Amino acid sequence: MKFLFTFFEPVHHVFIWYSSTILGTLFLITVAQPTDQDHLNLVRRHTSYGDVLGFVHHGKLASAECYLGIPYARPPINDRRFAYPEPVDHWINLYNATYFRPWCVQFWYSDVYLEKREQSEDCLYLNIFVPRKTVHAKPYPVLVWIHGGSYQVGGSQLFPINGTVDNIVSHGVIFVSINYRLGPLGFLTNMRSGLFGNYGLEDQIVALQWIKDTIGLFDGDPNRITVGGESSGAASVSILATSPRTIGLFQRAVIRSGSAMSPWAIQSTNTDLNSAKLMEVTNCSFNDDKKTMECLRTLSISQMKNIWKLLADDGMKLIYSKSDSKSTNYNHPFLAHTYFTPVVDKYRENQSIIPLPAERLIRENARLPLMIGSTTGECIAYVSWLAYLAENDRIDLCNIEFVAPSFRFKNAEQVKQAIYQHYFDNRPIQHDTNLSHILVKIVTDQNIKVPMMKEISYYTNKNVPIFVYSFDYSDDKLQNMHLSFAMRDQGAAHGFDLVYLFQSMSVLDPRNITVEWASKDLNITYFIASTMTNFVKFGNPNFQTESNKLQFHWPPFDFPSSQQMYIGSQIKPNKVPFELLYFWNRTIEIIQTLSLQHDFIFEPPTVSNFHCGVFEDYELLNYRVAFFTVLTLSLAMLFLLGFCCFLHVNYRNQEKNIPTVVE
Repeated sequence: MKFLFTFFEPVHHVFIWYSSTILGTLFLITVAQPTDQDHLNLVRRHTSYGDVLGFVHHGKLASAECYLGIPYARPPINDRRFAYPEPVDHWINLYNATYFRPWCVQFWYSDVYLEKREQSEDCLYLNIFVPRKTVHAKPYPVLVWIHGGSYQVGGSQLFPINGTVDNIVSHGVIFVSINYRLGPLGFLTNMRSGLFGNYGLEDQIVALQWIKDTIGLFDGDPNRITVGGESSGAASVSILATSPRTIGLFQRAVIRSGSAMSPWAIQSTNTDLNSAKLMEVTNCSFNDDKKTMECLRTLSISQMKNIWKLLADDGMKLIYSKSDSKSTNYNHPFLAHTYFTPVVDKYRENQSIIPLPAERLIRENARLPLMIGSTTGECIAYVSWLAYLAENDRIDLCNIEFVAPSFRFKNAEQVKQAIYQHYFDNRPIQHDTNLSHILVKIVTDQNIKVPMMKEISYYTNKNVPIFVYSFDYSDDKLQNMHLSFAMRDQGAAHGFDLVYLFQSMSVLDPRNITVEWASKDLNITYFIASTMTNFVKFGNPNFQTESNKLQFHWPPFDFPSSQQMYIGSQIKPNKVPFELLYFWNRTIEIIQTLSLQHDFIFEPPTVSNFHCGVFEDYELLNYRVAFFTVLTLSLAMLFLLGFCCFLHVNYRNQEKNIPTVVE
């Protein structure tokens, strides 16, 4: 089954918007390019690799020197495909850094906007935006941003120059965005040292080393580097912030809407299986790693893209089959199409980036000050897509198999009973206005919120400074453009915070829609931009040396107060709902470890297959249960009474037939 969708038909719009926002901003057009006026203001910097030519961009709030498409490693092509990134060569001539270089090869469904991107394996470039003529003191702190996109798509080019300069650089911060290898080119592995995987993470580490070594020549402070990211970019930051390979490369971390502990973030088994499938289909599967590598390096990009789509289509079959059979498909769309991801690579010994499972990695190695948070309706897009399918009779939206797929759990039926009890309060699942809200919560809690709560608790236990937020702001125009099928008023969707941070729809919508920003929107932009850049500068989102325009205080997270900053129509502290963590981390874990062989089974009230309309009325259900229970007992009593009467009559007849004995 193929998905050749355009954005101008409703189903295609819903599916692709889900795909592009569920765990990363995926289908993104090339955003604001330098103007002719910008090129009239050329600037030059000297680096240890050679001189670079950039330009000055004048925004509404600030000016910045922009250096686009600077190489940080040699092109990962030919013999460097599926290999460590190598340091970039020096250049003799002046390097032209006035335009974006190609996107890394993108792995996704066929789409007209995606195909317009210039893509290449030669893609290991970064972009640098430096404050110009500012009151802020040099050297400037640095924010390095890792883009999202389910590890399959995206690029450093997606962040608009205007929003970057006005909302981040204007606060006296250097902004650096980087490319890294994606899909199988970035994460293919056979779980051995020969084809070790994690190439995309290796790219990120080499980029960070280049920045630490070179940023001083751009007026940056190599000892005040913060790494941030959103979605799969956030999961990358979560990994890098606790990896033994990155000690000393950066000092703080910003994690938005993702975690290394998210179920889609580090999938060693899935990536191994998908890699094996790719090698099998291309006849590149050999016991000799050298032969395997030689074969893989001869594959064309189109071959790899076709196999990626084959894997994706296999993952979709369960959704479209209308079958009640439980999923054993490890490529379920619930995991946001993350078919090739980072893996636990302890087999690499001293070169390992992820030597431990994510939970142990973070629990044992949390060390850096952290800003972390999510939107309130992270997985609205996925449920919106399911709602479309249900509306067209493709699936039963009330079957919670789609939001809590069986392949994720041991004792899956008991787990789903517990989920039903917790989220629906044992009431029948009905098609009403509250259903979509509950389904969004179930998916969001599993994929984003609970993993992030775990991360928060582990950092807090290490006494590391941590600042937590919950983003809940969206206005009618943003919801009307992207939400449908009763999905409005469910909270802020995945990526909405980036729309306001960069003040551009281009980070979310491939059609590059222009939006008129109201004053309340600009206040939200100011708040999230200033607090993040304050954290980059001071390790604290509160104003330190500037006037507090918004008159707020953001408390650091601790137990037992559990306070976070709620960012909505009002901005105020509230509490992190840690009861979710108890449910998923304790109750569900206990249910999964129960031994069915010892007859110890969790059995809350059941709902057959969790389908809509199983019971029309909850109160009537109680009477029905009581009625049939009494009826059954009455029939049993009548049967016993009849049987006793039969025995009695039979006994009396036998007594009459006994002959009289005369002595």
